[in-house]
Amino acid sequence: MRIGDLAIDIPLLKEGMTLKKASAVALKYKIFHIPIGTKEYSGLCDVLQLIGEGKSRIVTNIQVPLTDPEAELLDVLPIVYQRQLTMLPVGIENSYQGGVIVWDLLRHMAIELGIDTASSILVLEVPPRDYDLSRIVHLIEAEGAKVYGVSVRDSISAGESASLNVIIKVNTGDVRRVVASLERFGYNVTNVLFSKEMEDLYRERYESLMRYLKT
Repeated sequence: MRIGDLAIDIPLLKEGMTLKKASAVALKYKIFHIPIGTKEYSGLCDVLQLIGEGKSRIVTNIQVPLTDPEAELLDVLPIVYQRQLTMLPVGIENSYQGGVIVWDLLRHMAIELGIDTASSILVLEVPPRDYDLSRIVHLIEAEGAKVYGVSVRDSISAGESASLNVIIKVNTGDVRRVVASLERFGYNVTNVLFSKEMEDLYRERYESLMRYLKT
């Protein structure tokens, strides 16, 4: 599935609009990042950051490029995870075509990968010479988790630095000990999906937004 298939018509808001209006849009779509621009996309507004700073009007405070609508779901995980995004803007160059709500993205990935609510997905970036599946599985299961599935694909890199993305489904929603163990033994965990930590973070942000709108 392509990212463009999941894009919906989340409107661009103009800088200078009231934060209350942006918050209402955020609540409608259940996102905390709003696309900003007029005819062209200029970036994202982190609504909760502005609330925390006591601002009354929106500004572009996150520079996230548009994602090509032809990109695959797994290709966007690094930026979603690293920036803790709730909405991914889609388009070509500066031509905004819509947004993908991250929880919709994760739900479709869950369907494709066969994830249930008690599972998590780990994404490791591993140099080909260091790829040893039996060792990785051993480290995970030593922390009391079970490996239910593994997928391996090339990372987007080249030459001697080329690496593999090892995508692992485990049978627990709390993967903190697993991640700590893998990183202790030198593995680079680049993404953690469907985990309890993500659910807790999303819930805290939603509650903060609701408190602001009630003031």
